[in-house]
Amino acid sequence: MPKIACYDQPKFEVEGQDLALDRNDPARAKALNAIIDDFAKAHPDRVHAVDPSSWLCKDGKPIEKIDGKVMREDGVHCTSDGAKKFWAWLMPQLKSHL
Repeated sequence: MPKIACYDQPKFEVEGQDLALDRNDPARAKALNAIIDDFAKAHPDRVHAVDPSSWLCKDGKPIEKIDGKVMREDGVHCTSDGAKKFWAWLMPQLKSHL
């Protein structure tokens, strides 16, 4: 199960409220990741938490490009190239726990 990576969304308004402020908050990611970690620890035979921040982030900020490919166009969601690179990284992580 992937944990939450760092985000850097410039702006995301819903009904006049900018949700990017909360989404980008490192404390929010830390809290969500703690929940994921606790769930994984409670179900070690079925769940393993994988941390994409170790690959997608540096010093708490998103890495813009990996191997020359733009990873996230809006600070949150992967581009097509970014998704391909992410899955190429993620699959071995998941396979190692089968």
